[in-house]
Amino acid sequence: MDSTFPRPQEGGGAMGCENDFDQLRDLTARQLWMALAAAYQALAADEAQIRGFGAVVVEADARIEELESEVKRLRRLLGIDFLTGVPNHYHIMGLLEREIDRSRRSGSTFSLLFLDIDRFKNVNSNYGHEVGSAVLHELAKRLEAALRLSDALGRYGGEEFIFILPNAPRKGAEIAAERLRKLVAAEPFKIGDKSVAVTVSIGVAEFRRTDTASSLIEAADMAMLQAKDLGRNRVVSAER
Repeated sequence: MDSTFPRPQEGGGAMGCENDFDQLRDLTARQLWMALAAAYQALAADEAQIRGFGAVVVEADARIEELESEVKRLRRLLGIDFLTGVPNHYHIMGLLEREIDRSRRSGSTFSLLFLDIDRFKNVNSNYGHEVGSAVLHELAKRLEAALRLSDALGRYGGEEFIFILPNAPRKGAEIAAERLRKLVAAEPFKIGDKSVAVTVSIGVAEFRRTDTASSLIEAADMAMLQAKDLGRNRVVSAER
């Protein structure tokens, strides 16, 4: 027994019983305190484990974000749009800059097509985003199959695509754009058990010596918007 507890007085009697009761009460209180202390220590340990687990989760989240960022960087460097399989924005813009440099050096010309799917938001609303993504993928395949080996197709963003047509003046580019427009509208896209009719509006702009990549894209984009204003599913050339 702990030496701090008072020893019972010898001789028994009422006084001895009271001392024994006091000692038992003190012992019970001490045991209770020790039990509470042990419980508190266990709780503190659990808290430490929980905090440690929380730190691990935070660290894992940060690592996941780093990996996602790295995947995006690698995709950009590879130059492929993983949804459609055609060159992504980063890569097609690089091809456009090179074509501009080539045309300036050689004195040749080329044209840019800017294509946008008509009412694509309705496709997503009516059929769901998975079907919309499948339409983009199938559209890219259909367009890519119709291009010359020297042409370049890339996804500019969202439902927008651009085409680089080397050595193609405006009239030739208009013919190519009209062929693409008809190719898209001719047959609905079969996505699972769904049949999705799609049309496109296309703007055409011929390269000028004073053009930058931005000014050429802007001219083709404005022509595409004019095609939409005129009723969609048509080709319009930039007048400049």
